[in-house]
Amino acid sequence: MLVNFQTVKNIPKIVLYNPNNGREFRMLDTQTGKYIGEMSVAYEKRTDLYIEKLVIEKSERGKGYGRKFLDFAKNLSKKLNFGGNMRVMAAALMEGDFIPPHIFYRKYGFTTDNKEILNKIDNCIKEKKQLTIKDAPITYMTYTA
Repeated sequence: MLVNFQTVKNIPKIVLYNPNNGREFRMLDTQTGKYIGEMSVAYEKRTDLYIEKLVIEKSERGKGYGRKFLDFAKNLSKKLNFGGNMRVMAAALMEGDFIPPHIFYRKYGFTTDNKEILNKIDNCIKEKKQLTIKDAPITYMTYTA
């Protein structure tokens, strides 16, 4: 049976899918077919959802897709009985266009026990500046729902 796609309504602009029925999720723009990014998580033997990787294509950054992934992760954490709690290792491991993600996570509500790093992040947010790789070491950050 052929489907007249002009009559199909309510197709979401983006779709999150799980290609291998595992711990990896990908995001796709349904209007352009463009790959947006991916996230992988760990939850075995944990008390929270651990975000192992969250990557958004450079051309798609700043459009709210990272936040959509975190919203999805928070809901997944609730489904797994972790209460919406999440953990991530914020790290910028390369120079170049790779911006440290600490500010992104902090704006979502993540925090860290490292008060020095937390103050640097909060000051950058207040002054609307970006962290440098030098000022953003690998930092475990947690989100408590």
